[in-house]
Amino acid sequence: MSNQGNFIGGFALGLLTGAAVGAGVSLLYAPYPGKRTRRLIQNKIDDIWDTGLDYLEDVKDEVEDMADKTQEFVKEAIDSAAAKKYSENNLGG
Repeated sequence: MSNQGNFIGGFALGLLTGAAVGAGVSLLYAPYPGKRTRRLIQNKIDDIWDTGLDYLEDVKDEVEDMADKTQEFVKEAIDSAAAKKYSENNLGG
C-alpha cells in the first residue's frame, strides 16, 4: 500500500479506536435514562460501522487500482517482449 494508504489506514484505525473509547467513557458518565442511552450507543455503533465500511470501500478501490496498473504493466511487458522476439526473428538476429 502507498504512503497515502498507510496514512488512511492509520487514520481510520485511530478514528475507530477513539470512537470506541469515547463510547465506553460515555457509558460510565451517561446522564440519560437507560433507553435513551441504549439509543445513543446504537447510533454511535452505526456511525462506527459506516466509517468502517467507508474505509473498506477505499481500500477496495485502491487495491483495484493497483491490480489494474499491474495488469497493464504486465501486458505492456509481454507485448514488448513479443515485439522484440518478432523483430529478432525477422531480422535474423
